Amino acid sequence: KFRFDDPELDARALRVAATAVVRSSGTISRGAFSRLSVNGHERSGERNDQIAWAKEIFVGAYKLKLDDPSVSSLYAEALAAEGKPDEARKILEDLSQRDLIADSYSWATLAALRNRAGDAAGREAAIAKCRASAKRLQSNNICVAGSMR
Repeated sequence: KFRFDDPELDARALRVAATAVVRSSGTISRGAFSRLSVNGHERSGERNDQIAWAKEIFVGAYKLKLDDPSVSSLYAEALAAEGKPDEARKILEDLSQRDLIADSYSWATLAALRNRAGDAAGREAAIAKCRASAKRLQSNNICVAGSMR
């Protein structure tokens, strides 16, 4: 299998691939990252398998770096994509309360989770934060209601 000589770089490559899988809702073509594996398990082309693979990448980093907001956000996004909204929302709400969400994708996920829970005011607040964050990227497509999970 393809691996970098530097373990930190190798771990980073897996996180980048896992982020792409989660943020594409598991629609990455099988060939895109087919050479990557975790714990010896290949990532298959099935959506649910891809999301589970990505979550496995993030859960390891999450357990090691509980105080890292970017890792926590990505893990929560993976949980949301996997269909575990309550767990995902708990993590993102905690980060939101501490003003530690710095990524528009995580704000979009929180907005969708709040919407799902019937929290319209919370949804609008998260969308506003999402738009402010996405403005720096010059991409408001992230925060469009139809594009949110």
